[in-house]
Amino acid sequence: MALLPQRFPVRLKTLLLFFLCALTLSAIGAPQKLIFLPPPMDGTLSMGVYAQDGKLVRTLHSMEDVQSDAFDKALDGLITSWDGNDDAGQVVPDGGYAVRGMCVGALAVEGVAYLGNDWIEDEDSPFITGIERIDLALVENVPTLVLSANVSGGGVQKFVVSGSEAQLKPVDEAALQGIGIQDGSWQIEVLDGRSVVAQIGAAGEPLRTMVIAADQPQPRMVAASSDGTQVFLLESAPGIQRVRGLRLVPGSEEMVGEKKASTWEEFFVREIRNSSSLEAALPLLKFPNGSPFVPQEIITLNLIANAMDQEKPGSAKVKVAVNEKGCLLMLSDGLPLVQLTDTPALRWAAIGREQGSKTLILFQSNGTVIEEFHITRTANMMAFDLGEFSR
Repeated sequence: MALLPQRFPVRLKTLLLFFLCALTLSAIGAPQKLIFLPPPMDGTLSMGVYAQDGKLVRTLHSMEDVQSDAFDKALDGLITSWDGNDDAGQVVPDGGYAVRGMCVGALAVEGVAYLGNDWIEDEDSPFITGIERIDLALVENVPTLVLSANVSGGGVQKFVVSGSEAQLKPVDEAALQGIGIQDGSWQIEVLDGRSVVAQIGAAGEPLRTMVIAADQPQPRMVAASSDGTQVFLLESAPGIQRVRGLRLVPGSEEMVGEKKASTWEEFFVREIRNSSSLEAALPLLKFPNGSPFVPQEIITLNLIANAMDQEKPGSAKVKVAVNEKGCLLMLSDGLPLVQLTDTPALRWAAIGREQGSKTLILFQSNGTVIEEFHITRTANMMAFDLGEFSR
């Protein structure tokens, strides 16, 4: 640790001398007793033991409040200790070690959007993971789309899609009337590599048809209104599941040879995109300016200068990782800094930053939906050093 500049009061330099002596005396035996002055800012403390090659060998404290029981109190300082083991519980080799840490103040983490799953609009939405079946039923005498959907946590639940904003509402099947109502049967055929959805009359005659382009998700199930002028399709393709509503354009039907051709307009669409990996989700991710999101494994952040230690770096290299609680911001060497989100069972998380911007853009997914966060006040951190010693 560097000596304090002359402008610091004698009392503070005396404390520093006391701290250095404590390190020297504790080095004689184990565990190592570490007495230190916390950095002059509010925040949580993370501290680690580093080998001479800069590798983090032991995380002593992870996001601890200064006033917590994790630290014993000394005169104008805090006390912690190290038992000489690494994070795996193994005794480290004899040699030189350093203890360094970061004080992290309050960062601003703002949830911005849900992506990749149109059924999820906010944290109160049902977390639908997939659609098993679609039907039309009468709800208060109005033909209404009914979903049998897989939900996060397991199980299948029925929902109705109601209102002008197509809101999802759980429903008791007993409240539904005429489920599956339609005039004539609908079938899906593949002709010349294209799917054809057709309504077949009682005598086997084609009533209406629609052709699905080969490069689009292909229909797997049909639900239609009683007059056949409104049709919902459950469609799928690799990495995507889609529900579409199509409405017959009035006056568009005409006979083409022996078949009746129809023109349909799309009035409803909801998709679920594969977000189980960053690679699969990347085409959906954008920076706020609309440019493609570019994930960065390591990002350099500026720090608040530590007036107690002028030799500490003015920047830190950070990355994100997932843990059992959500997404974690840590130093590039693995020292935890702050828990950014609280979404459990994440599959992946990635950060990036637009050129010239200080805001970090975070995307994460549990495989059901992608969440977007904007992180500001990232400079509200300060590095500190507890010194070097030998074992």
